[in-house]
Parts: sequence; C-alpha cells; structure tokens
Amino acid sequence: MRGSLAQYVYEALRVDLTRFDPTQRLAAEPLARRYGVSRTPVREALARLVADGLVVRRRGGLFVHQPPAEQVAELYELRMVLELRGIERVREREVMRDELARWNRYAASPPTDALAADEQFHLELLGATGNSALPEALFEVFGRLRAARSLDRPDATRLAAMTTDHVAIARAVLAGDTTGATTLLTNHIRSGHERLARALNNPAATANTASA
Repeated sequence: MRGSLAQYVYEALRVDLTRFDPTQRLAAEPLARRYGVSRTPVREALARLVADGLVVRRRGGLFVHQPPAEQVAELYELRMVLELRGIERVREREVMRDELARWNRYAASPPTDALAADEQFHLELLGATGNSALPEALFEVFGRLRAARSLDRPDATRLAAMTTDHVAIARAVLAGDTTGATTLLTNHIRSGHERLARALNNPAATANTASA
C-alpha cells in the first residue's frame, strides 16, 4: 500500500511541479497535507524526482529544478524531432478528431490549466501514431521543461493563439495535409521556444505570455 501511495504522490508531483515557485522549498509535511498522505510516501516520491533530475537538493532543502537556457534549447530540439516525426505517421484519426473538438470547445471556454491542456494535445498527437514510445519520450521532455515553462504562463491573448494553432494543426492532419501540418507545428513549437527563452532571460517581463 505504501508503495502505491508513493507512486501516486510521484505522479501527482510530476504534473504539479509547474505550480511551485523554483524558490519554494519542497517540504514533506505541507506536501503530505496537499496529497492527503503521510510524509513517508512524499519523501519516497521526492527521492525519485531527485533521481529524475526534476528536483534538486540545495542549501535549505529540495527545490524544483530550473533548467538553464542551454538545456531548454536542447530539449526543444528533441521535442521538435519527436513531434515532426510523429506528425508524418498519424494513423488513429479519431484521436485527432477528439482533440479538434476539445480545442474548439476551449475557444469558447478556455481550460483552467493551459499548460496541461497544451501538453495533452501534443501527447495525443504522438499517441495517434500508434507508436507508444513517441509520446512516452515526449512526456519525459515535458517533465524536464515544466519548471521553465511555468515562467511563461498564458494570458488571454496567448491562450487564444494557442487554441488557434492547435485547431489548425488538427484540421491539417485530418485533411491529410502533412506539409501544412508540419509547417504549422514547426512554427508553433519554435515560437513557444522563443517566448520561453525570453522568459528565462527576463522572468518578470514575460510572466503573462504563453508557451507553445
């Protein structure tokens, strides 16, 4: 039972890392209250996150790892390779129909967690290839980018642009327009990286923009 609780906390924390300020210490007791468990599974989950490189030990305790700009650039390069390879191999079109419907709904009623919704779109896109290794690899990339991407939260304008991009990409995929979908996806990812690079250089000035 304890092992399953530790797994639960580990998975929840991986998703929630963007909600923590990188200067905020990750202490076992408040996290235990947050997830409704004892401190033991929290400590085990934190140890796994340290091993993953998503949490670091510094003076004063454990903190969310904030990757440097150089590492972010490398991760975005890997993300680009994975997603462009995937968009050429989409087979399960029903998945993309569902994503198109979801993002059409978001145009009228935006998601409460734009970052999680954005990740889901890109993971579903790779999942539609039928190759489970592709979304698994992208999930790891997103995990390492989450702390950095938390600096680049969307305002209403950027969320609208994100929605427009996702709808256009899904429509191109469903129309069989691989060239158009590839161009749209490339621009979407590249612009997200450019905004995030600006956010890393000047967090206060870019706190209300969005990443792709």
